Amino acid sequence: MNASVGSAQRRRRVAVVIPRLGIGGTEHHLLDILPRIDRHWFDITVVTTRGAGPLDEELRQQGISVVYATTARKRLLSLVGSFFGTMKYLRRERPDIVHFFLPEAYFIGGLCSVLLGQGNRVMSRRSLNLYHRRRRFSATIERWLHRRMDVVIANSNAVAKELADEGVARDQLRTVYSGISADIDAAMTPSIARQQLALDDNMMVFVGVANLIPYKGHRDLLEAFAIAAPRFPDNWQFLAVGRDDGIGAQLRDHAETLGLTDNIRWVGERRDVPIFLKASDVAVLTSHEEGLPKSIIEAMAAGLPCVVTGVGGTPEAVIDGVTGKVVAVHDTAALAEALVELANDPELRAQFGRAAKARVDQLFRVETCVAEYERIYETLIERSGEASRASMPMR
Repeated sequence: MNASVGSAQRRRRVAVVIPRLGIGGTEHHLLDILPRIDRHWFDITVVTTRGAGPLDEELRQQGISVVYATTARKRLLSLVGSFFGTMKYLRRERPDIVHFFLPEAYFIGGLCSVLLGQGNRVMSRRSLNLYHRRRRFSATIERWLHRRMDVVIANSNAVAKELADEGVARDQLRTVYSGISADIDAAMTPSIARQQLALDDNMMVFVGVANLIPYKGHRDLLEAFAIAAPRFPDNWQFLAVGRDDGIGAQLRDHAETLGLTDNIRWVGERRDVPIFLKASDVAVLTSHEEGLPKSIIEAMAAGLPCVVTGVGGTPEAVIDGVTGKVVAVHDTAALAEALVELANDPELRAQFGRAAKARVDQLFRVETCVAEYERIYETLIERSGEASRASMPMR
């Protein structure tokens, strides 16, 4: 075998750096995407800067290596261990491409990669940059790192605009929408899902998939439910699916004050989210900030009409009056009206749901997202003087 063919056959090593594979939108995005990337061409390893997470084994079972930069638990030791562990991994393995997800991994992994002089660096941002207001130093470092990235990926046009404002050059910037399967669970019917969750067939069911974090707007939603409840069908419930990040007790108390205790089911963190989507009539997300929420795309794929706040890239998915309702942040009166309208109009729910499912099929397919990632990776390798995947002999 000549040298050029041997070089073409070598799989290109991609290190995906993320703080931890916890239960969240970015982590589930990687779970959807990474196993589908062409294994004949790319060898993917996930490097976590904070150690083990609940999705590690699921990725490993699908052939993706997961390694830990550190296993230290104390915050300061963890940060120091993360930096030196990531540096050690990158120096030893010398991946062809390093791809950073989430700010902490970008800060640590980006600095390590730049200090080592390794090229082919990619950063993905999946949220608005409001966190810069709280972390001025990190914001300064991120802007410095931006100029040293080869490609910066936004998951929505709203995020891409902010990145451009931060100094990311046009030829660096790509917008790649998150991708999911067109139907999350075709075998699960609404009736079966409701039976498993002990929900009546005639119940009006809302669902919100969002961790209990202040910026997700659960308090606004509870207040809107209190306004809307007198105009709802008598039998209704809201399924709050998501991890309690510290405000659960406050939200339960607020729901009790508003007289909603019997109508709210605090489900907690779940891996079987599709069953809750299948059992529901309307999906709701009232965030104060978002990049492009994967939970809403999943709800649309399940054929649900959505009521959302018009923040970040959310209106790029939910089209007001076509696939759902878009209201202003903190406008509980408008939110209540949207909820009432959909609760009392099954034909409109069905119309919006069909349109939502079609929009996912058009813009948010997992195959499209995977192809975009592969194209970006391949372009970087070609720029480095390597053979293209198109020229590679197939096995």
